[in-house]
Amino acid sequence: MFYLDLFKALVYTAVFSLAITPLDFALSSAIGAIDIPTDGRRMHSKPIPRLGGISIFVAFVSFGLLFCREINSRLICVLAGSVIIVVLGIADDCITLSAKTKLTFQSAAAILSVSLLNADIGLGWLFVVFGVIWLLTLTNAHNFIDGLDGLCVGVSLIESIALGIIFSVSGQPLWALFSFVVGGACIGFLPYNDKNARIFMGDTGAAFLGFVLGFSALNLFALDFSFTVFFSICFIFAVPLLDISFAVARRISQGKSPFASDRMHIHHLLADTILGHRKASVAIRIASFVFSIVGIAIYVIFA
Repeated sequence: MFYLDLFKALVYTAVFSLAITPLDFALSSAIGAIDIPTDGRRMHSKPIPRLGGISIFVAFVSFGLLFCREINSRLICVLAGSVIIVVLGIADDCITLSAKTKLTFQSAAAILSVSLLNADIGLGWLFVVFGVIWLLTLTNAHNFIDGLDGLCVGVSLIESIALGIIFSVSGQPLWALFSFVVGGACIGFLPYNDKNARIFMGDTGAAFLGFVLGFSALNLFALDFSFTVFFSICFIFAVPLLDISFAVARRISQGKSPFASDRMHIHHLLADTILGHRKASVAIRIASFVFSIVGIAIYVIFA
């Protein structure tokens, strides 16, 4: 019966996300949230709306509350931080905020959510420090990989289903449903963003997905903060974690800010080979799938 609930959560959220995403086109145009290719980093050649993340967030909140059936303290934790992340993303997609401003508000969202979580589970200040760093890393890592059609939303879909499976195995049905709702929101948005994208999720969607999936994983760490669980989760998030690690190391070695934009991300490098834009996105998603299978296997066998 529970697995039927997971399937319903995935399908119903996907249908709702698919249905409301067209509203983001109109909203993007109305407030001027349009991604205009003005530099060499852009992989598209024409202006494209970039507020698609709103439909992902709305679908997540609507069906997350419906399927989880209760507003418990941990849901309040993630919703509180997510609202800050989404409002910040909308502002950035409209007027382009500085890296310092974004990091400040991301930190506030992470501190708020992790502190509320820690008040509920009582793991101490070290967990709070780890949790804040973890959330900031995944929030920005998903933003970093949002550079090819269907890439970030596709990778996030794989991550959410993998987390849902692990939560099911570990006996945490609420967070399994939570993860499948996130996956459903991604599925509904994917047709608009995959091949020859008609709309981007923008910082609104990419940062939100990184934040909410990162927070979801924190609940596994709260249950069992072991090296086995940590490596299992790191495999699931391998694609964004590897990309942000290489990007930060590269920029610091060049004397630049870790947030300085460039065209040297993994997806850029692959897209510039014979693979091209489309095949590079598919190849990275396949890699994410393989990494996630390994992560699930590590958890099932050793945790």
